[in-house]
Formats: sequence, C-alpha cells, structure tokens
Amino acid sequence: MNPNQMKRFTTRREPVMFQIDDDTFLCVREIPAGGLIDLLKLQQELSGTTDRVRQLDVIVQLMQEMLVPDAFAKFELRLRDRDNPIGLRLLVDVMKWLLGEYGLRPTQSPDSSTDTSQETAGTGSTDGPPPEESTPETSPGTDSST
Repeated sequence: MNPNQMKRFTTRREPVMFQIDDDTFLCVREIPAGGLIDLLKLQQELSGTTDRVRQLDVIVQLMQEMLVPDAFAKFELRLRDRDNPIGLRLLVDVMKWLLGEYGLRPTQSPDSSTDTSQETAGTGSTDGPPPEESTPETSPGTDSST
C-alpha cells in the first residue's frame, strides 16, 4: 500500500481546560473508549435515578473520569471547602459543559428540581456546549479529512 493513500487518524491535540475563580482545571485530551463506556453507563444511571445522593455521587464520578488526577484532587477539595466552595449549581453546570465538550450531551438534568439556568455567583462565562448541529458524527479528535 502506498503511504500517501494510508488513512491517518489523530487524537485530540488540545486539552480541555476550564477555570473556576482562580483555579484552572485540566481534563484528559481524549476519553479512552473503555472509559467512555463507563461514562455512558454513569450518564445513563444519572438520568434514571431520583436518589439525590446517588446523583451527586455519579456527577463526581463523571468528573473524575474527565479530569486529570491532580485537577480532580483540587476539584474534590473545593467540593468540601467552606471558604472556596464549588456549589451544586456550578458542579452541574461544569459537568454538563464537559459532557458537551466530549460529545456526550446529558439526556436530562440530573436534578430536575435544581434550576441551573441562573448564573452562579462569581462566574461570568456564557460558554456552553456547542450547538447540536456543530457536533460531529464521528468521535471527537478523529480526523476524517485525510
């Protein structure tokens, strides 16, 4: 086979990052296929349970899958930090945005009684997941043009 005719695939090159206040959080560049299966199972469980404690536990598990270990450790500390907390609304907003970044849109709000449409104090970002029509049919990070 001619090397010029070889199909080439590339993985996501740019890391996913976000900032909460003065803390920057780095996420994995690409979710491994096996981890994606776990994420999809967690996402399905999240949309199917009404147990609020389990919902929050699943959200934290989702975050753990998407954040690099050091960033998750910092994130987890802030979930319990009374002086510099990450509250419920912000946690849900970040989780939804991250799922969108990886092409995994939530099917419904994990807590339909929690209104996350209000802007969380201290955040000024209007960034959200990309519009539905801009989400590629192939997995993120694949290069189908070559």
